[in-house]
Amino acid sequence: MRTRMRHLLPLLALLLLPASLGSAAGIPSRINFQGKLLDTSFVPRNGAVAMQFRIFDAPAGGNLLWGPENQTPVVVNGVFAVQLGTNTFLSPDLFAGARPTSA
Repeated sequence: MRTRMRHLLPLLALLLLPASLGSAAGIPSRINFQGKLLDTSFVPRNGAVAMQFRIFDAPAGGNLLWGPENQTPVVVNGVFAVQLGTNTFLSPDLFAGARPTSA
């Protein structure tokens, strides 16, 4: 699961980049992130689940740019939602110079 999330976060950052371009005052300090969590039998999880979020500069073997941020969202039928930046500040510099890459 960590590997999957590690691959999703850089993609999420790139997808949100065009919406956040502009003056530094207009860059949000939090990012909404929603995901689906399944157990090893592909059954949706339920209940509070401790999670750790990080943003890397590459899908695999990259450098840590942000995090870790620990949160314990309530998972309902496998679906959870968090706001990244709630516990660990998201600097506007985090997305400076970001470019779309092919997966």
